Amino acid sequence: MTKRRSFLLIMLFTAVIFSVFSTLSVKAQLSSFSSGQSAAEYRTENYSNGDQYTGYFVNGQYNGEGTYVWANGDRYEGEFMNGQIDGAGRLTFFGNGQYWEGLFVQGKISNGSGIFYWGSNGDKFDGQWLNGQPEGTGILLHTNGTSEKVTFSNGQLIGQIGSTAGGNEWPSGSQGQYSGGANSYAFNNIKVGDVVNFGRYEQDNNYNNGSEPIQWRVLDIDYTSGKALLLSVYGLETMAYHWDAAPVTWENCSLRQYLNSNFYKGVFSDTERSQIAQTRISNPPSPSYGTYGGNDTFDYVFLLSINEIRYYFPSEGSRKASPTQLARAHGAYGTADVNCAWWWLRSPGQKTNCASSINSIGVLLDTGPVVSDVTGMIRPAIWVNLAG
Repeated sequence: MTKRRSFLLIMLFTAVIFSVFSTLSVKAQLSSFSSGQSAAEYRTENYSNGDQYTGYFVNGQYNGEGTYVWANGDRYEGEFMNGQIDGAGRLTFFGNGQYWEGLFVQGKISNGSGIFYWGSNGDKFDGQWLNGQPEGTGILLHTNGTSEKVTFSNGQLIGQIGSTAGGNEWPSGSQGQYSGGANSYAFNNIKVGDVVNFGRYEQDNNYNNGSEPIQWRVLDIDYTSGKALLLSVYGLETMAYHWDAAPVTWENCSLRQYLNSNFYKGVFSDTERSQIAQTRISNPPSPSYGTYGGNDTFDYVFLLSINEIRYYFPSEGSRKASPTQLARAHGAYGTADVNCAWWWLRSPGQKTNCASSINSIGVLLDTGPVVSDVTGMIRPAIWVNLAG
């Protein structure tokens, strides 16, 4: 792709983004106060202007996962908060197949990493964004398997670092986990206990400097299947296990749905997602109380279970986890150890509306807090393929 073509495509994208987002948050706010109910509820509403929303409502506003379709066919699928588009999601433009995928804040594109897909020619830009425009270094991925590392300033292409044919890695020092082919990162040299960077998530609570690389600790390596188990080093965010305090299992909880949709799509690039293995997850009853754990699930992203905690973290000290600055700002707390905070497990608690957790000093709480508690941290786990 030539520099001029890249520039023209980005300029076209920028014009489309600004035209849509100029009314995005207003539409969401005007249509979200149709119900006065306080409990979380999942339903579809059709509006007189031709728009439609399907998803969760809390206190009469969009809260949680949902899909908003405008009368002109434009479509947003992802997270909402307090009546606005807020969180990870994808905005698709009707008719041309173009979409933007990443994080949104109060109806606007978040500063940080994101993906734009041009639709007509199949090219994608995977990189950093600032004020709704590409900024800094990113990757242009082409349908023929080639890619090029490019740099933008104020939405304008200012340089190409290099290009590759499919399967060839970027030159040493090119700052990327990217290669030109489908697989972006090779984990074949890691060992248990290592910490690796993979994916990006807002962590320092400063949206102006973009999202930060996620640090993962290698818990296990299965050389037979060629996979490794990774767990986030920090508690990335605070979130309820489920939207309300009703009985629920891991299979049906809203946290599982979030991790395997918006988190999975918004945190990892296309090439990174190709490295993550979908895994059959066992959900046995509570070892202490026999509370029903639900059916097995097939997940890309999941939480650890009680049995996995006891196997991989035999000591309480090793289970302690610190929150990111973002998680701390959103309510993560510790009592016995103020530098750490409690985090969710996927196993059921003593009752069917509770889930197990690890407290701030690493003690397993198998009775569990109520699933609607919004102060619990999430430490996602993933199985990744060892070889690219």
